[in-house]
Amino acid sequence: MKLLQLAIFVFIFPNCFAQKNDSEEQIRAILLRQTECWNSNDLDCFMSYYLKSDSIRFVSKNGVSYSWGALYERYEKFYPTEKEKGILQFTILHIDKLGRKNISVVGKFYLTRPDIGDASGYFTLLFEKIKKEWLIVMDHTSG
Repeated sequence: MKLLQLAIFVFIFPNCFAQKNDSEEQIRAILLRQTECWNSNDLDCFMSYYLKSDSIRFVSKNGVSYSWGALYERYEKFYPTEKEKGILQFTILHIDKLGRKNISVVGKFYLTRPDIGDASGYFTLLFEKIKKEWLIVMDHTSG
């Protein structure tokens, strides 16, 4: 019986930890890719990591907006040129697995914009695993 318990511990528990770390690494890779997209002035690429749905929520000091299209238009309005977009950098403060299909991320963003002034703030993202792909389903950004 002890041998069976040891086998369960050795084979099952490392897989649980590997899944958590694997998911966390996938989220980190997505956020890194998003900064690359933003810094390449590629809004379509940046937005490809958001769920393309009317159910997505974006929360800011201006209130709550719904839908992928509204979020896309918001980014186009507030960041129409490379000058306004600046250079994006994320600092990840926390990544928490909230179950098999959800992960929350708390972090800080920083936009370097020499000609018009830098911008920074904090964000919370809720990722959901949909069809084996992690997508942002809620974004709360302050700044």
